[in-house]
Amino acid sequence: MPCFLMLSGFLNTAFLSDEECDIFGYSSVAKLRIIIILRQKPNLEVYNETKIHKVFLAIHELYLQDVFNPFRNVNIDKLSSSFEFKLDRLVDTLKNLSLIHI
Repeated sequence: MPCFLMLSGFLNTAFLSDEECDIFGYSSVAKLRIIIILRQKPNLEVYNETKIHKVFLAIHELYLQDVFNPFRNVNIDKLSSSFEFKLDRLVDTLKNLSLIHI
């Protein structure tokens, strides 16, 4: 694991519209913060934090690719549609592999 990344770990269980959710948070040294909210698994199973960490790293990598793209329009304050597309593909892949429960 690169030294500039760190996982802040499991934050809390939240109640969102009659469903219990697990909330995971990630913070980089550069103060990039990512939050993932997942429905709790059936039978109160626990998510594998190593897999969750890999998801955070994949999202962070997508973010860095978008922000440091030399062809990106620097006058735009939002992430590109390419980032959103790649993030959607990542989530679909994780659902298909049953690594996350959405």
